Amino acid sequence: MPRLIGLDFGEKRIGVAMTDPLQLIAQPHGTYHQTELWSVLTKMVNEPPGVEAFVVGWPLQEDGSEGASTLRVATFIEQLSEKFADIPIHKIDERYTSEMALESIRASGLRMKARREKSRVDRTAAAILLRDFMELR
Repeated sequence: MPRLIGLDFGEKRIGVAMTDPLQLIAQPHGTYHQTELWSVLTKMVNEPPGVEAFVVGWPLQEDGSEGASTLRVATFIEQLSEKFADIPIHKIDERYTSEMALESIRASGLRMKARREKSRVDRTAAAILLRDFMELR
């Protein structure tokens, strides 16, 4: 069964998570700059078991409205759909995922320096987005 790929889009980095082939567990995969992300995603799509869908965090504001960040993510989603036209893209509300990621990292017992590592937060947030999507299905 193809995997699901979760993407937490940021201005500097994009956190990536993926499911296991049975789509039971979402796990952080890595954090990439946009220029290197395309080759990583292409590899994931082309290697077995492939990719069933992309799940992208949709950055709504506190009140549920869309803002400047939403426009940046919409542009990213457009690029994603152009590069991988046959793979569905799902948007999911990403409010509070960074806070949940920080809490999860704190609870893991990592040292303070490792907990502050922004790339760790990005890829953990992507895994949380993916987990939330799987729970909603």
